[in-house]
Amino acid sequence: ALLGPEEMPLSSPIASMKDRLKRSRPGNSVRVLHGTRELMDFDTLKACPLISNEPLNLVAVMSKTYAVVAWGETTYGGSTDPALEDGVLELFSSSGAFSVIKDGG
Repeated sequence: ALLGPEEMPLSSPIASMKDRLKRSRPGNSVRVLHGTRELMDFDTLKACPLISNEPLNLVAVMSKTYAVVAWGETTYGGSTDPALEDGVLELFSSSGAFSVIKDGG
């Protein structure tokens, strides 16, 4: 289990839960589900109907996020922002530009 089991106040925001999950698995996006309903960042645990004294079960769906960035000659589809170099997983090149697949989107 990524989180829990643990007791949490009903006022706990879903956004803080998602942040904890993201820190435990960097580079992943997170969706939290209660049954088939996705809980939004602005929701709290109060949004989940409780059955007397039953534990609340939530499901976290994590997915890997990637981004593609191209740099080089603008004529060939590139740009020139050096800040785009962080988190590079794989580099591709052509005669006039470079592109990369980045971890974390």
